[in-house]
Order: sequence, then structure tokens, then C-alpha cells
Amino acid sequence: MQLSSVESSDVKAEARPEVRVAVGEVIHRFNLGRAQMSTKAMMMNAGGLIQAYIPGSFSLGRIDLSRENITKRYMATTRLRCTHLLIIDQDMIFPENMVQRLASHGLPLVAALAIRGQRDKPVPVMHNLGDGKRFTAIAEWEPGQLVPCDATGGAAVLIATEVLEAIGEPWWMMSEDGCGHDIHFFRRAKRAGYQLHVDTGCETKHFCEFALGVEDYYAWRDAHLELVIQPDEPE
Repeated sequence: MQLSSVESSDVKAEARPEVRVAVGEVIHRFNLGRAQMSTKAMMMNAGGLIQAYIPGSFSLGRIDLSRENITKRYMATTRLRCTHLLIIDQDMIFPENMVQRLASHGLPLVAALAIRGQRDKPVPVMHNLGDGKRFTAIAEWEPGQLVPCDATGGAAVLIATEVLEAIGEPWWMMSEDGCGHDIHFFRRAKRAGYQLHVDTGCETKHFCEFALGVEDYYAWRDAHLELVIQPDEPE
């Protein structure tokens, strides 16, 4: 297992006043009910931080195109009145204070903790990259820890405008070596000098046939000593 060496610290969910957020949401074609209610509650409890909302259709199963179109719209106009783009997926359940909590860190690139996979193999979406396309999921952390890592998914990530400017268009694309568009985004951000952090105290749930969350991963984790996986097609 890979254990982050970062010390655990208390995190206050009070956003810095200069943060102004645009929410870009990947919209799915089917009704997600509970997840949609969660997104509405999260946005209503953002304490005035949200200045714009950018919907993006999940066209032909290409979530990379949806994220790219959202980011293009943000960079074309919305960034003039916002400092950060919060990319979220509609099939997620978010804590109500997620916007304030992520913004409170004052970081250019920070994400909420997400779990992917199924109940028989849930995996935290928090990785350190190895050689080529291989990466290792960070398997242990202290509750509420802010963990530096190389990559996560795009389900709930707060991105400062300066990061998007440094990476350049196109933002969400598959790499030449076959690395997924989300992993490649964070790899490019790191090359540009931006360290990603995941706030493990900001727990989301992935709503597929059921709501897959951190507790499902905890229940599965103890029976497995290593999590070394290959990136696959974006969800």
C-alpha cells in the first residue's frame, strides 16, 4: 500500500473572499434523482461563491468532449468574472459544503475524494503515477487529510484559471501514449508546476446502481495489500 506522508490537519470550510466559482456540470441523459438533488443542495449552500453555471451534455458517451466544451466556454467568457472552474459530474452525490471546503484551501488545483469501480472492488480515485501508463492508487490516509498526489478523476475538481491558462487548449484529451483524458490533464498540470491535492474530508459518492462511497472502500480495503491498476476508458 502507498501511504501519504502528509500530516493530517483540521480544515475549516470557510472560503477565501477572493474566490469566485463557475460550476461546469457534465449532464447525463438519464434521470439521476438523488444525485441531482445533491448537486442542487451543494450549489444552494455555496455561500455566494458560485457566480456562474455551465452545463455540458454527455454526448455519445464522450465525457472528455463534455469537459472540453465546458472548459472552452469558461475560458471564452466566464473567467472574466470568476477565479476558478469547478468541474463536476452529474452522477455524483456531494457534501453540501463542498464548494466552501475546497475553496478554503486557497490551492490552484484541489479535488474532493471519489471512489470508483464496484462494491466487489472499490478503488479511491487518488493516484501516484509510475512509468508509462501505470499508476498506484493511494490506499491509506488519515481522515480529513489533504493529500498531494499526481492524478484523480474529473468528478469534483476545483481548478484555478491560471492552471487552465498554463496547460492550454485542448485541456481534456487522450495522451499519445493512451493515457485517459482526466489522468493526462493532471499530468500536464504537474508538468506546468501545479501540485494536485485531494481533500479526503470532502467525501463524494458515485451514483451508479447504488451510491458507491468511502465506506465501501474501507470495507474492502483490508483484504487487499496493493492496488496497482492500469488506467482504462474514462467513466
